[in-house]
Amino acid sequence: RESDQICAAWQWACERRQVGLLDRTILPYHHFLFHQSAFQEGRDCFAMAVAMLCDPPGPAEASEYGRVAARAYVRLGAFCYFLGDHAASEAALAEGVERARAHGLQYESALARLFQGAAAGGRGEVGLARAQLQEALSIGRASGETALISSGLNNLAALDGLYGDFAEGKRLAEESVALNRSLGESERTAHALVQLAWLCACRGEYAESERGWREALALFEPEERRYGLAMATGGVAYV
Repeated sequence: RESDQICAAWQWACERRQVGLLDRTILPYHHFLFHQSAFQEGRDCFAMAVAMLCDPPGPAEASEYGRVAARAYVRLGAFCYFLGDHAASEAALAEGVERARAHGLQYESALARLFQGAAAGGRGEVGLARAQLQEALSIGRASGETALISSGLNNLAALDGLYGDFAEGKRLAEESVALNRSLGESERTAHALVQLAWLCACRGEYAESERGWREALALFEPEERRYGLAMATGGVAYV
């Protein structure tokens, strides 16, 4: 499998302490494994990186190792979240946030808050979830990082839907769809449409919901995104 080859290359970089290489590839590596639904491999590989990065060879390397470790901790927390290991996820994300703040890594702080907020919402801690998701969205808006804005809107919409505020959830999902369409971001548009379609179904707007699911399915198909295809196919079947 392609994911096995990439994991082997990651292991090589960790064993040889190629910190610069790891730093450059963290984001695309995270995205690749996510889209392959290779969550176990993601957890194992980022745990390997964290173990190496938390043991710098000397004081001169401590700052660089610490900065890259912050980024790796957040991804480790993300993959633990995908695997349902929420205790390990929260521990890694909390460590990632602390280190990210120390190194001024706003994107990593916001990414961690997205996962922490989603987990808090699942536990019923609505106030905490909303605060964490709003923090991520605020960082995204301040930095102009549209991926964070989109994810923040989608997660807040999901939280509102989960606890019955379908109208506000729909408004947030519509904002995310409009943003991503204006940028030509087809995959992000598809994820926002999934959220919007679900909220429309919750409101009894089944025709609009089906249109959203089908459009999302059409956007996911060319990219062969298995996770997205499964969500959209299930949504079409539901309505």
